[in-house]
Amino acid sequence: MNCSIGENGVNAKYQRGNNIVAALILVVALGFMFACYNPDKVPNSIRGALPEHEYSNNNSDKPSNLYTVQVMATPIRENAFAYQRALMRDGYAARVETSHYGSEGIYYKIRIGKYESRGEAIGVKDRIQRMYTNFNDSFVYKY
Repeated sequence: MNCSIGENGVNAKYQRGNNIVAALILVVALGFMFACYNPDKVPNSIRGALPEHEYSNNNSDKPSNLYTVQVMATPIRENAFAYQRALMRDGYAARVETSHYGSEGIYYKIRIGKYESRGEAIGVKDRIQRMYTNFNDSFVYKY
């Protein structure tokens, strides 16, 4: 094996390889950051200060008329998708949405459906709370 040492004492071949690896890690990290960032989501700590339509997922100027049930939120990705699969097996249109809250990190929110009436969403929330004891904190969210 022929390893030549450059002027700065570092093998140039291996330094190029390290630079490529560092660049790939940076690209993957930036891609993950942008995929998870959602400026439309507001932390629970300031929700009471805003009217409901200002922190809904709807980007239009008018308030949304849709409701969804947030079953739970967890910082553990694997748990979120396991709960989603369980809810889907039971016939619910469950999905996982991500939110990034600065130093709190990423939270995975398990939500069910998009309902046109708040009453319909409350009915689903009540059924979920009766069926699953670990979803007692679920609530209706204006989408």
